Amino acid sequence: MVMATTPAVTAIGAVLLLRDRITGWKAAGLAVAVAGVVAVNLGGPSSGSGDNVWLGSLLVFGAVCCEATYTLLGKKLTANLSPQTIAVWAAAGAALLFAPFAVVQAIDFDWSRPAATDWLALLWWGAGTMGLGSLLWFGGVMRVSGTTASGFMAVMPLSALLLSYLLVGESFAWIHVVGMAAVGTGIAAVAYSDTRRNDEREGS
Repeated sequence: MVMATTPAVTAIGAVLLLRDRITGWKAAGLAVAVAGVVAVNLGGPSSGSGDNVWLGSLLVFGAVCCEATYTLLGKKLTANLSPQTIAVWAAAGAALLFAPFAVVQAIDFDWSRPAATDWLALLWWGAGTMGLGSLLWFGGVMRVSGTTASGFMAVMPLSALLLSYLLVGESFAWIHVVGMAAVGTGIAAVAYSDTRRNDEREGS
């Protein structure tokens, strides 16, 4: 539920930090997209409540702020740097940050335990998710406003839901369909706002 606020938090950050303007269509689209993500979360399986809900919620909201910063900082950097450069330096920074912890864990790690499929999954996680995903994302935010990019952040939980059907065998729920439809409608409204604004600029 807390993660569902990611598009809204990113949009607010875009207005405050990048001076983006939220039109009526964008505001409505973001609201519908967030509602769709909430619906998807409500329809998910529950594994019980934690011992410290407030602390857990604050930590998850911290992750939301990090996601928002990832997009907004990337948008700011694309004014002077290419998506490839940003992706490389972001990966290098992450590697330096986590290398000391990885070295400590590697000392006692049983390298024969992971299967070949585990290593392939890890390879895709690095090359696909972090590498190719970062290139596509930064290439996209370079061409759209921060608020428009925030609307597309609602696609992440949607794609995770679809992949959970295909890869994990999660059970189907009709509320997921409602959520997916809401997310799609919200993203369409956000995209329409940008298209309409571009047409008005060309007309003037």
